[in-house]
Amino acid sequence: MNLQSCASLEKLPEKLGNMKVLTDLLLDDTGVQNLPSSTGILKKLKKLLVRGRCPGFSLNSACPRLPSNAFHSKELAIKKQPFLPPSLSGLSSLTTLDISNRHLSINDISINLGSLSSLQDLNLAVNDFSELPAGIGNLAKLEKLDLSWCRNLLFISEIPSGGTLLQIIGKGVNSVKNSAGSVTG
Repeated sequence: MNLQSCASLEKLPEKLGNMKVLTDLLLDDTGVQNLPSSTGILKKLKKLLVRGRCPGFSLNSACPRLPSNAFHSKELAIKKQPFLPPSLSGLSSLTTLDISNRHLSINDISINLGSLSSLQDLNLAVNDFSELPAGIGNLAKLEKLDLSWCRNLLFISEIPSGGTLLQIIGKGVNSVKNSAGSVTG
């Protein structure tokens, strides 16, 4: 299901979970503020792309040069309901998750990402995490982790140790401490 660039789309129906054979859900450049909890029962879902809006940039580019206050529009304001509902933890077929350009904090992700056991490509670029979301160290199949322009990232407590992580992208990230206390940058 490709709904990319449907700028007026702000909410998905709760009945989305009835689409049992859905494999790709592409919501880039929409006004979707939260995913419905029924998204978590899409057992065949492999690709979930929900990159935020990026005024003045192409769909596939990050927003590194815009000031941080440029992102505080209606669709990016922190909501009481987390952006990623806890129900997503059951998406065992999900291989690609892109939640970049959303300026999310740890409070906006209420799931343990480690439960997404098939995840290979995780894009967290242009978010406001001070540390990585829980469970990333358990992603044994993760091959690519994009943390570009996560300027608030201060601490990395866990990195996947399964041996498949081939690429960590961290363009525009300040120096961070890892669990061993050493500083990287």
